[in-house]
Amino acid sequence: MIPKVKYLPPSQGKISPISDGIALALSAYCGGNPISYLLSTVSGFANSTAYELFFRLGIPFDVQSFTSEECEAIEKEIHRFATAYHNDLFAPCSDGKDFYLFPYTYNGQSYTSHPNFNCAVDELCSEKDRLTRLKTHGKRIATAIKSAETKAERLIKNGYLKLEECKNADQFRLYGDILTCNLGKVKKGATKALLFDYENGQEISIPLDGKLSPVENAQAFYKKYAKQKRTIEFVKVQLEEQKELLEFPK
Repeated sequence: MIPKVKYLPPSQGKISPISDGIALALSAYCGGNPISYLLSTVSGFANSTAYELFFRLGIPFDVQSFTSEECEAIEKEIHRFATAYHNDLFAPCSDGKDFYLFPYTYNGQSYTSHPNFNCAVDELCSEKDRLTRLKTHGKRIATAIKSAETKAERLIKNGYLKLEECKNADQFRLYGDILTCNLGKVKKGATKALLFDYENGQEISIPLDGKLSPVENAQAFYKKYAKQKRTIEFVKVQLEEQKELLEFPK
C-alpha cells in the first residue's frame, strides 16, 4: 500500500497454521468446545476445515482434552492442510456452493473434481452467475405475469360492469320500433310518449328528447341499441380471452 514499506498482515493474536507451537498451545485445552478452541488458537481455519481435521485424525468433536500424541498429530495435519497445494492432498473440487483444495470427507458431501484450482473457481463462479441471471430473469418474468394477471382481472371486472350497463339494449330497439310505428301519434317537442307495445300487448311510456323530432328520437334509440350490441359482442370475446389467460398453467 505504501512504497518501500514491507506489508505485514494484521495481527490476530493467533498462531500461523504453518508455524510451530500449535501442539504446545493445544495442550492447554482443558474442556469446552474443541472446534471453537482450535479456531480461536490457529489462524486461517474455517469451521468445516476444523471438523475435517478432527475427522481425519479420529478425534471426537466433543473431546475434552488432548493427549500429547494428539497435539503433535493435529499440528502435523494442520501443516499438511496449510500446504495442501504442494502435497498429495491437493485435489481441486467443488460442491456447487464452494470450492476446495481437496474434498472434505467428514460430512459425506459429494464433490466434482477439476483438473486445477482455477477450473474449480471458474466453474463455481460461472454457475453462480448463471443462477443469479436466471433468478433475475425469473423475477422479471414473474413480475410480467403478475402484471398480466392484474390487468386481466381488471378487464374481467370492467367487462361484467359493461355487460350490466348494456343489459337493456333490446329495450332501445323496442322503443325505436314502437316510435317508428306511431310517428303520427307523437308531437314534436314531447319529452315522453304513451304508446301501445305490440310485443307485450300493453301501453308503455317512452322517454323522448324534446329537441329531436319523433323520427330522430327513433333513430337515436336504434343507434344506442346498435352501439350496446357491439359492446356486448366485444366484451364477451374479451372476457373469454382474459379468462383463458388466467387459467393458463404457470
